[in-house]
Amino acid sequence: MIVQTIIWGWLTSAIGLAILVLLFFYGIEYGTWVDEAGQLPSSPPTFVIPFVIAGLGLILFIGGLVLGASASTQRTEERI
Repeated sequence: MIVQTIIWGWLTSAIGLAILVLLFFYGIEYGTWVDEAGQLPSSPPTFVIPFVIAGLGLILFIGGLVLGASASTQRTEERI
């Protein structure tokens, strides 16, 4: 059971980190596009959705990191 918790914690952390990295590159591309487009007749799309997704990714990353680390520590203590 603890091994499953460790795997799930690190997997969740990796998914959260992947979300944050992908959103980082999305922001770079979006910013470059807005800079090159110049003055637009309408305003560019809002950043609310990417910020919400980044917040969820951050929660996944931190939660998975804490879960994986605490379960790994607990497994180490059981082995001793």
